[in-house]
This record gives sequence, C-alpha cells and structure tokens, in this order.
Amino acid sequence: MKKALEFIKMSASGNDFILIKNLDKTFDTKKLKDLAKKMCHRNKGIGADGLLVWEKYKGFDGFMRIFNPDGTEPKMCGNGARCFAFWLTDQLKKERLVIKTQSSPIFAQKVSEDLIRIKMPDPQDIRLNLKFKIKSKVFNADFINTGVPHTVIFTQNLQNLNILDIAPVIRYNKMFGNEGTNVDFAQVLGKNKILVRTYERGVENETYSCGTGNVAVSLLYVLKFIKKDSAHQIKVVNKYKDSQTVYFKNKGRNFFDIWLEGKVNLICEGKFYL
Repeated sequence: MKKALEFIKMSASGNDFILIKNLDKTFDTKKLKDLAKKMCHRNKGIGADGLLVWEKYKGFDGFMRIFNPDGTEPKMCGNGARCFAFWLTDQLKKERLVIKTQSSPIFAQKVSEDLIRIKMPDPQDIRLNLKFKIKSKVFNADFINTGVPHTVIFTQNLQNLNILDIAPVIRYNKMFGNEGTNVDFAQVLGKNKILVRTYERGVENETYSCGTGNVAVSLLYVLKFIKKDSAHQIKVVNKYKDSQTVYFKNKGRNFFDIWLEGKVNLICEGKFYL
C-alpha cells in the first residue's frame, strides 16, 4: 500500500490551502515542490491555491514554508499565514504565536473562534505612477512589496473588468525581473472601503482573495487618496464576498504597525497517498 500523508485543508476569505507537517524534515525542498504540484492540482489532487508546510525553527512557534501550485516558493502569504496561525493555535494550545517565514517573523493572535489577526512586515520598494500599454490602452499602476511584490491598478466598474486580459502582461513585465509581480485591481467603494481582485503569480490565475494584496491596496489607497498621516482601518472586500480588515499607521510613505484580520475556515482533513 502507498504511504499516506496526513493533511488539513483550510480557507481564508476563499483563498484555500493544504497544510502538512514536516517537523522531522522527511521531505526536502525538491520533494515539497513536487508535492505542491500534485496536491494543489484541482483535478488530479486535493486542489488548493497553495501548500503550507510546518517545520521547526529555533526561537519560533513554527516555520511556515509556502509553495505555489506550480512548485515555486514565495517568501510570504498573508491569508496562508492566517490559516497557518489558526492551525498552530489549535496544535500548540496557544493564542499568541511568533511564526518564521522567508520574508520576516509574523506575530499572530487568535481574536475569536474563527478570527485571526497577523502582523505584516513593513512594506518596501514603493513605486508610484507606472504606466503599462496593453492592447492600445494605457493603465496607470503603483508598485509595493508587502512581503511579496504587488502591482496595483485602481479602476472603476471592477466587477466587469476582464483582468485575465491585463494581468499576465504586467505579471511578466521585465521591470520586475525574474521574480515577477502579483497584480491587483481595486475599486474604491466608499471611505476606507475597497473592492479588490487579485491575479496571483504561481497560481497564474485570479484567486478569491490575497492577504498581501489586500494590504498592498490598503496602503496605496491611503497614500494616493487619503494623504493623511494617521492610524487607519481599511475594510477590503474580495471576490469571495468576504471581507478583511487592514489596520496600520503611516507617516508619509513610511507604514508601520500593519495588521491583517479576517476569518478562517477549516474545510476538511484526510490522507493523501504518495
């Protein structure tokens, strides 16, 4: 009989993930990349936007490694970190955690039974007023790295926009190098309320939600439209129709004390046969 690997599947605002343990380093990086391709496949596997792997790391409650469905390993994932934190609060019987990622340490807090809040890294590399010409139309965009790179386009009538015609061109634009960029489209619904749709690299498609993308859009919204140094609370609505809240402070382009909060759902648990 084939060897069975235990897993759980969780969702954060429609962003779904498979979570597994690798505490004894049974799987090396190559094997984890292969597992991500197999387990995340929507038809041949379990199906997910990513594979989250729990490993040990001295001085932390856990090391979260993230693998995209194409096997690439990004440094950070906001919604993934919320799922991972929810899992560890149950496994370790703790309500506050410090999680190691490839990007930076993540502080996590269980707010209620299904509500998780995580502290995000301070952003880097803000670039405003970028222009992309796609099919004879010019799109104005802004770039920010919130643990992973995001290019954001503010637009109107977002629900009817075919982002799959636009996002891949920007995602692979040479200005972002080999790493590429995620691409977010945002519509301001009202004061401190934004609708967001995200095309994620590694998934190479639109996902229901993206935590780092929601943070990116929220920071740029304040920088471009609010233009006020203050404490902010931004509500972000995603394609899944769920919402997340982004809390942060700023002094001009300097953003700090950034927290992402939203609900997490346990979908199922089971065994995947290798």
